[in-house]
Amino acid sequence: MKLTVWSGVVFLGLVAGLLVCHKEETLITPIDAPVLPGRGFFMGVLPSPAQSQDFSAAYQQAAGYAEFVPVWGRPTPFYNLAADLKGDWGTTFVKGYIRGNGMFPLVHLSFIDAGVTLATPPGMSGATLSDSAWRAAYKKAALDVVRAIKPYYLSLGNEVNRWYGGLQKGGAGCGAGNKTILPVARQ
Repeated sequence: MKLTVWSGVVFLGLVAGLLVCHKEETLITPIDAPVLPGRGFFMGVLPSPAQSQDFSAAYQQAAGYAEFVPVWGRPTPFYNLAADLKGDWGTTFVKGYIRGNGMFPLVHLSFIDAGVTLATPPGMSGATLSDSAWRAAYKKAALDVVRAIKPYYLSLGNEVNRWYGGLQKGGAGCGAGNKTILPVARQ
């Protein structure tokens, strides 16, 4: 009898633990559904307005040649990008200029800050790429961006060659904590 009671308690404990620990995964469906053009690959361009041309006209012109446009932000650090994309800036550029002209956004979530240093959220000074708190913040920012505009493509760590080039030369922000990442990145 005691064994049956204890096994029942253990079973209920396991079930309760599974219910508490289970995280519901939410599938986020991209807004964009790009169709591969006849040339067999997508083309992208970062519209730069010509003299006396506004952004609206530049993006409209780009749509005649490209299917996607990169999105970095104002520039915005990765930990604030989702807020920009959910606000007026995202409405104007992503919804209006990019999607409104039949293109899709390619969102770049860069971890590089000014001077090829690691962009770090406030209160996280001295972090490196191997810092678990920094990695959690970067992952959260990436998921927030995906939830904000539901892009088909997301670029994580854009222009990492700048970071690793600086690392090989002992560049700014590429301290010993980041050197452990280099062999993994090359594999």
